[in-house]
Amino acid sequence: DFRPDDLVLDAAKGAIGSDNPLMNQYSRSQGQPHLCQSLAKYYSGRMDRPISPMSEVLVTMGATEALFCAIMSFVDPGDEVIVIEPFYDMYPADTIFAGGKPV
Repeated sequence: DFRPDDLVLDAAKGAIGSDNPLMNQYSRSQGQPHLCQSLAKYYSGRMDRPISPMSEVLVTMGATEALFCAIMSFVDPGDEVIVIEPFYDMYPADTIFAGGKPV
């Protein structure tokens, strides 16, 4: 445990006390627009088609969130989802949460 450097403390105080409303807002949940635009540009060329940064790019904070988003997008209530062992422990939980049935 240690005290942060004054430079860090001053920067944090400045951001918290800023009159700029964007300094105290949550990030866009799908990812920062600049990052999404960069990813869309990069992958558009590799996939030989335009990719919309605001509707086709999702930036997550890890595999668990990404898998949850994918399962919630593709599994409808009543769907049976084949889960092959060994499996990641979130597959059955996310499937059930989406209304599906792991089999």
